[in-house]
Amino acid sequence: MKNKLQECVSGGLLLLSVFLFGSSATVLAQDDVAESSFESEDLLYIEEFVLAPGRSFNDAVAEMQEWVKGYRETGEYNSVRLYMHHSGPNLALYILLEPKSWQSIQDGQDKFFAANSEVMDQPFNWGGHSDNVLVEVPVE
Repeated sequence: MKNKLQECVSGGLLLLSVFLFGSSATVLAQDDVAESSFESEDLLYIEEFVLAPGRSFNDAVAEMQEWVKGYRETGEYNSVRLYMHHSGPNLALYILLEPKSWQSIQDGQDKFFAANSEVMDQPFNWGGHSDNVLVEVPVE
């Protein structure tokens, strides 16, 4: 009986060791991806603006066109483009910005709102808004 117990304990310790080694290797691999991702300059910043019920589509597009022009004028982005949702349940507009660096995301926002301070005093005529910053993960 003692030999069976020792075998179980030894087997359990071996299994635990394999699990812990595998887990730490996974964490290290994730840390490597996260670190290299944050060093990357291949960034995409996406702002989504969902149209509110009753909002004129043409009015919404005109407002976002002005935002795109304003973001371009900051000089902090490699490109700034406006897209609209082509299909699906939400009618939304998307501003896609390619910042020159991580710092450009904040600097571009600061410059945009400094030059367009009236935006903060206007009613928010959107059904929803979200921001997403994506970092390209290199695939070799």
